[in-house]
Amino acid sequence: MSFRILLVSLLVVTATALVSPADAMPSWYGVSGLYRVLDARSPSQGSYSTYLSTSYEFTRVWDTFRFTPPEYPDVDTTITVRDTEHYADATFMIGYAIRDNIEAALTICYRLNAYQYQQLSPRSDFVGYFDAAWGLGDFRTSVKYSYQLKDWLYIGGAGWFSLPLSKTWADSAADYDGFWYRDDVRIQVRRPFLSTGKPAFGVLALCTAEYPPIVGHVNAGFSYYTQEYADCTMGTVSQTDAVIDMGIGVEAPTSLGVPFMEFTARYLVSRSGSEGYGMPARLCGGFRITEDTGNYFDLIGIVGLTKHDRDIANPYITGELPVPEGIPGSWGIMIAMGFDSELVGGESGSGTIGGTILDVNTGEPVQATITFVDTDFPPISSDPSTGIFNVRIPAGLYVARIEAEGYTPGSVTISVEGGRASPVDVLLSPAGGTLTGFVRDRETGAPLQAIVSAEGTDAAVSANPSGDFSLDLPAGTWTVTAQLDGYMTASQTVAITTGSPAAADFTMTQALVSGQVLTFANIYFDSGSATIKSSSYGVLDDIFSLLQQNPDVHVEIVGHTDSDGSESSNQRLSEQRSQSVANYLTQKGLPASRLSTSGRGESSPVASNSTSEGKAQNRRIEFHVM
Repeated sequence: MSFRILLVSLLVVTATALVSPADAMPSWYGVSGLYRVLDARSPSQGSYSTYLSTSYEFTRVWDTFRFTPPEYPDVDTTITVRDTEHYADATFMIGYAIRDNIEAALTICYRLNAYQYQQLSPRSDFVGYFDAAWGLGDFRTSVKYSYQLKDWLYIGGAGWFSLPLSKTWADSAADYDGFWYRDDVRIQVRRPFLSTGKPAFGVLALCTAEYPPIVGHVNAGFSYYTQEYADCTMGTVSQTDAVIDMGIGVEAPTSLGVPFMEFTARYLVSRSGSEGYGMPARLCGGFRITEDTGNYFDLIGIVGLTKHDRDIANPYITGELPVPEGIPGSWGIMIAMGFDSELVGGESGSGTIGGTILDVNTGEPVQATITFVDTDFPPISSDPSTGIFNVRIPAGLYVARIEAEGYTPGSVTISVEGGRASPVDVLLSPAGGTLTGFVRDRETGAPLQAIVSAEGTDAAVSANPSGDFSLDLPAGTWTVTAQLDGYMTASQTVAITTGSPAAADFTMTQALVSGQVLTFANIYFDSGSATIKSSSYGVLDDIFSLLQQNPDVHVEIVGHTDSDGSESSNQRLSEQRSQSVANYLTQKGLPASRLSTSGRGESSPVASNSTSEGKAQNRRIEFHVM
C-alpha cells in the first residue's frame, strides 16, 4: 500500500515541472473540482466547459482451487492462477456557470467490465482468455452553489441525480473456478454491473480554503442507491444503500502548474456489520496542462485502498448485492481532454488575486483594506495575523489601492487572466515625514558629505557638498547616524511625526589614529601636587567622550613638568599627575585596560623654561594613541 501511495506522490511532484497554471478542472461529478473532490468555488457567470475522459483500473486476483470440470473425470488437479479484473470508463461532460455562484453539469458514461483468465493448463483447455461486458452506464446531472464566507474561505453545497442507461446486468461468464455453468453469473468481482440499475441521488457540503500557494478542499455528504437483481440461483434481490461520502484534497497552483492530491471514501451505513465488504476508498494525484486557446489535458493516477475478498463477499453466500458504483481497482489512470472558456486567451472568465501585505521595515503582516479603483467590487481585507488576502474577480486590468492605519497608502496595477492566479505581494511603509539638517566638522565647521541613515530602516542619503541632507522616514522614533571615513560616527535620537517637519544637525570629530598625540596644557593641578583642579573636569569629560567614541583605541597618558625643583621630584610628580588623570577617566567608566601611564618630568620641554609662558606650556598632559 505504501509503495502505491509513494508512486502517485512522485508522479504529482514530477508533474509540477511540466505544466502551466490552470483553474479548477471539471470533476467526476461534472462541476468544478479535483477528481472526486469538489471545489467550493465556482467559475464566473456564462463560462462553460466540456471534456471527454477515459479511465482505466485493474486489480490482480490470486486464487488456488481444485479444478474438476464436469464430464471430464480424468481432469482433477489443484492449480494456482493469477487472473486480472479490468474496468474502463469513457465519460463526456458539459458544464455551465448559470451565475457567478451557481454551476450545473451533465455527464454520461460508457463502461467496460472485463475479466482476464490466466492461460494455465489444464484450465486453458476449457476457459477462454477474456469475459467482458460493455454498455452505457449512468446519466448524471449535478448542480453546485458557492458562497464566499471570507476573503480566503468558501463554502457551498452540491446535489446530483443519476438515471441508469442500462439494466443492472452482470456478465454471463465462466465462474472464477474456471468452468462455465448454465446461468452462472460472475457478480463476485469488484464492479460487476455497468450501471446502478435504478435512479440514485446525493448531496454534498463543500468547503475550500485558500492559503497561498496551497488551496484545500473538504467534502462531506450523503447518497442513496437502490439496486435490483434476479437470476435463477439468487432469485430476485432488491437492496438499498445509504452512503456517507467524504473527501479531502489539496492543490498547489504555481507558475509551473497545478498539481493536486485527494483522498475519497464511501461508508455504506447499511452494510456496516456485513462481512466481506470494505469501505471503498481512493487516493488520487494529478495535474493539468492548458493552452490559451481554452484546450486542456489532464492526467490522474489512481490507487485503490480497499481490499476485496470474493469468497467472503460472494453474493450467493451473503445474499447482498455488490457495492453500488463498485469497489476501486488496485491501480488506475485517467486521461481527459477538453475545453474551458475561462482559459481562452487569458482574457475571459475570472481569475484569482492573492498575496500578502507586509510592513516594509519589519516584515510583519499588516491588516489592510484593498479597494479596486473604478469598480463596484466590495473592498476586501488582509488577514491581521498573516497579511494574506485572496479574491476571485473577472479577468481584466485593475488598479488596487491598499490602505492601512498608520501606513502610507499604496497602489498596484494587476492584470487578471481568466483561469489563472495572479500573485501580488505589497510592502507598506509606515506613514512619516522628512528629516532635514546639515553635517559639519567639529573643529573647522567645514561641510561634510557624510552618509545619514536611520537604524532599523533602509532609509539612507548622502549629504550634498554644502553638508545639507533630506531624509524621508516612517513615523516613529529613530536613531539617526552620520558616518564618514576618518570621522567618528555621530548619532541622535529623532522623533518623526506624520505631517510635522523634523530637523537634526550633526558635528563630527575626526577619528583618533595610531601615532597621534593629543596635548592638553589646560589640565590644571594644585601647585606641586597631583590633585586635579575642579576647573579641569570639563576638559577631562570631553576627553572621556572622545575616547568613548573611539572604543578600539588604547592611549598612553604622559605627564610633563617645567624645570622648577629637582629633576627627581619633577619625574615623580609627572608620573603621579598622569596616574591621577587615568584614575579620573576610569572612575567615569572607561576600562582601565585601554589606558597606560608614564611621566617624563622636565626632560621633554616644548618651550623655554626661562619665561613663565614657556613654563606653562611645558606643564602639560599628553595622550599618545597607540
